[in-house]
Amino acid sequence: MKLIQYYLSGITISCLLLTGIAHAELTWLEEESVSQVSSDSYLASAGFGTNHSGIGVDSNNIPHITWFSGSPSRVYYANRTDGTWNSPIPVTAGTEQSRNPSIAIDSTNRLHLAWHDYRNGGIDNIEIYYNTTTVGGAWNQETRLTHTVDVNNTNGDNSYCPTLLAEPSGKLHLCWYDFHWNGWRPELAYKSAANWYSWDTSESIDANKLTDSQLYQTPYPAMSLGEDGSLHLVWTDDESGFPEIYYMQKTSGSSSWTPPLQLSFDSTTCKFPAVISDPSGNAYVFWDSRINGMQSVKMRKYDALQGTWLSTETVTTPESSSNSACVSVDKFNTVHLVWSDNRTGISQVYYRSLSVTGIWSDELLISNGIGIAQFPEIKVDSGNNLHCIWQNTQDGYSRIFYRCANNSTGIANWLGYPWE
Repeated sequence: MKLIQYYLSGITISCLLLTGIAHAELTWLEEESVSQVSSDSYLASAGFGTNHSGIGVDSNNIPHITWFSGSPSRVYYANRTDGTWNSPIPVTAGTEQSRNPSIAIDSTNRLHLAWHDYRNGGIDNIEIYYNTTTVGGAWNQETRLTHTVDVNNTNGDNSYCPTLLAEPSGKLHLCWYDFHWNGWRPELAYKSAANWYSWDTSESIDANKLTDSQLYQTPYPAMSLGEDGSLHLVWTDDESGFPEIYYMQKTSGSSSWTPPLQLSFDSTTCKFPAVISDPSGNAYVFWDSRINGMQSVKMRKYDALQGTWLSTETVTTPESSSNSACVSVDKFNTVHLVWSDNRTGISQVYYRSLSVTGIWSDELLISNGIGIAQFPEIKVDSGNNLHCIWQNTQDGYSRIFYRCANNSTGIANWLGYPWE
């Protein structure tokens, strides 16, 4: 094994090279370095949670990262090309905030970014923006995707926390939550484009409205794309009297979504859902559940062979304060899960995996134990390498950490180092 580190102008990269990525044998070396303390870097705003898409991996297994930093906050982007991490690039500029970016990468390795932006009226009119480029190109294709005003004159007409997905064909899918119809209770919204240059910016936001139930104030939607082109969407709503987790699906080629389906029945606060589907069509939904002051991460699986949702399972222990789960899946149907957990008295990032036979690996601490580690995100690339980022707060500053666990197959091709 070998630990290789890169310094990404404010973000330190620690890569763990492994001789394999066996389900029960995956080992992470301790992350050791942090970004510069002179600037704050965030994956999520306080109270909003993450959109699970601050990191993407292209077809060459190169990771691409986005976050927001500064005051006013700007969206930043960085990647690694030709064996070197490029300096972070500010994608946005100006005197107003831009936050919660989401990155997607299509099969041609074109990069796509979406975020929510305060430039059109501050806190009373937050809008969704989009930009795109090729690897190494300029971010000069900015497009405003929502054009609304506060028709209710209540609490602002704000669009929050976009999640952007890209099909191999280049078709784009975007989901967010929006207070346009009610200043106190949002609805989910969705729009798509056949490719990066065909967004319909004249489309009424009413055509994007996905729900009609005056949702929980912070629904934290998450969306994933199946190999068959199906979309899986989860969020929090308190329609039943408690904030619970709901699910909808849209199959490839369909213009309609399935009716909302309640997945959790905890009769307590359920938040921060995450969703993924594997190559066999199974879907996995994770969420935070708070019972008697303790939080745990729970899961429900949709079994494609049985055509039904299986029983709820608690997947983190002890049930102290596990939260902010994020999930990815590899080509062998192994599910890879990360989350934040303060069982040691301070929030840290943990990892475990679920095999295709339904066996969970042991929980592994993958953050360095220094500072508050939260909002982890994970992606698995085509070579079964794992890429994980999280936000770490220490000495009053927030930084972005990255770690990877790599399959030995093809490592020299993308790390740029000979195998040792």
